[in-house]
Amino acid sequence: MRIKKITISDYRGIREFSTEMPDGNALISGVNGCGKTTIATAVMDVLAKKDYDLHSDPDVFPDDGRECIPTVRIVFVDDDGAEFEVAKITKAKKLKPEQVAAGIKAPIANSYEVNSVPKNERDFKASLKEHGIDPDTILPMMHPDVFTGQNWKDMRKTLFAMTTSHTEMEIAEATEDVDDVIKLLNKKLTLEEIAAQNKATYKLASEQCDAIPNQIIGAESTKKEVDAKALKEELKATEEEVRVILSGASAYDTEVTELDKAIVEQQSLLDALDAEKHEEFSTSVQSAREKYEDARKKYYDLEDEAQKLKRAIDSKQMEADMLQGKVTDLQQRYKEVKARTCDVTPDAIAKRKAEQFDAKSATCQYCGQMLPKGKVSEMEARFVKNRDADVKAMSERLAEFEDEKKTRLAVLVVSGKQACADRDNVKEDVAHLITLMESTTTMIPKAKEAVDVAQRTMMNVESKVDEKYAEKRRTIVSNIEALSLKVREAERKKEEKIQEQHDKVEAKQARIEEIQNKLDYVKLNREVDKRVRELNESLRKYGQQKADCERINDMLDRISQKKNELLSDEVNSHFNIVKFRLFEYQKNGNYKECCVPMVKGDDGEWREIGIAANTALSLLGKIDIAEGLQKFNDMNLPIIIDGAERFDNASLSSIKSDRQLIFLAVANNPLKVSEV
Repeated sequence: MRIKKITISDYRGIREFSTEMPDGNALISGVNGCGKTTIATAVMDVLAKKDYDLHSDPDVFPDDGRECIPTVRIVFVDDDGAEFEVAKITKAKKLKPEQVAAGIKAPIANSYEVNSVPKNERDFKASLKEHGIDPDTILPMMHPDVFTGQNWKDMRKTLFAMTTSHTEMEIAEATEDVDDVIKLLNKKLTLEEIAAQNKATYKLASEQCDAIPNQIIGAESTKKEVDAKALKEELKATEEEVRVILSGASAYDTEVTELDKAIVEQQSLLDALDAEKHEEFSTSVQSAREKYEDARKKYYDLEDEAQKLKRAIDSKQMEADMLQGKVTDLQQRYKEVKARTCDVTPDAIAKRKAEQFDAKSATCQYCGQMLPKGKVSEMEARFVKNRDADVKAMSERLAEFEDEKKTRLAVLVVSGKQACADRDNVKEDVAHLITLMESTTTMIPKAKEAVDVAQRTMMNVESKVDEKYAEKRRTIVSNIEALSLKVREAERKKEEKIQEQHDKVEAKQARIEEIQNKLDYVKLNREVDKRVRELNESLRKYGQQKADCERINDMLDRISQKKNELLSDEVNSHFNIVKFRLFEYQKNGNYKECCVPMVKGDDGEWREIGIAANTALSLLGKIDIAEGLQKFNDMNLPIIIDGAERFDNASLSSIKSDRQLIFLAVANNPLKVSEV
């Protein structure tokens, strides 16, 4: 596959550019800044979203800030001679003036086309893959510096992915004394996974082997030297001393107990005296209290009766007032009904009855002539009929009104008489209730006087009973107070003794706590010893793990050496002039993995690309690597080579390749594309 045509507009420093690429290798030349690298970037940007310096999502807008749509179109010719065009169009969304002033960068939107058919990015990449271009993997196949610019481990990984002659299991089985690694491979692990797991395990084991000895030293330093037997004996003796001290307050407890007993006896005498007083009081006072309660009941009954009568009088008086209002209302309504007159009067009826047909009304309203006699007779008959009907209706209306008026007046007379009778009856009830209330009110002062007399009698009886028992009660209460005073004194002395004991016991308890703390060291020492044993066991286990890891690492090194020996020829078979050195022996004789690309010089010596090999030889080697990667991945892509000004035309013409080579060279001429 080769590029046939490139068309670029408004892309970085190129405003408009279009060129047909030659059938053979192409040379893009020109002065610095004319756009050579921009063309290479345009191709890389369309296919892999990189510029030629391998920066992702390059800024493709011109530096002059003009509004434009950078566009790149590339026409490819595939191996079958079929052409297809791909394009990338970049647009910047328009910003508001305030956003521009704030220095906000406009969002970028990319669109794609294949053969002028718009595509989104995902479909565009799929279309490229259908044409043999994989955007995710093409960089090292089109750009000579990409593969050798990686670290050596990534280069080895790519190279070994190109080998198929030996599996990891076959390589391990061909290596002596690596049974442990073979067991891990049988568990579906790869050598890379085994190495990563082993590295992590070795790191953990090494860290623990370094840390555990210090933990053991720290644990040992926490142990305390104690004489457990002597401490236990001292603890027992001190606890006995505390018991003896605490027993000293028991004498005061006995005295207080006896005094409390005497107080209880005196309280019993007092309770018996109060019971006797209560019995006598109950007998003597009961009669007086009953008379007093009876007098009070009669007094309050009269008070209640007077209140009830007052409420009844108020209620009846209110009822009488309501009935009087009803009588007045009925009288007023009677006058109103009697004064009403009908809207139809006998004079109105007589007047209507006396009306006669007016012959003048029988003239034509248009010509003023008399109507025919027949018409006049018809009009006169209709007039008489209407007059008689009106007289009848008016007479009936007047008769109906008079009948209704008589009926309503009769009803009002009956209602008025009943209301007057009801009012008079209620007034009689009010007079009777007033008589009863006056009688009741007269009896209330006498009832109140009877209550006062009964109360004084009852209080005199209570006073006599209280005087009879007062002296005996005062004596017993005095005895109880004297005994209580003695109890308080005994308790005061007891508190003083307890405080004295407390001070002594506190000192002893402090010593007991100190002894117990020291005895706790015994348990702590046993725990420390247990912890030290556990740490020693862990140290042994991690030491064994470390040794096992070192053994696995040694096996992996020997397998790697065998792998390099077995696969070196297969790796290098993919390249024509380049050979990769995949391992080497150091000065101390140790084996070391590496990945050094080398080319053979004219003197027959192999030299490292970019180091010992000269520029021309290194460039040829890089081209060979790109071709080898393309062949293995079954791709046929152009290879873009910068720095071709180091070669003359003859040297460039001598570089042969199955791929399209596009050289970039600095020259004194304007931007030009020519065939090499």
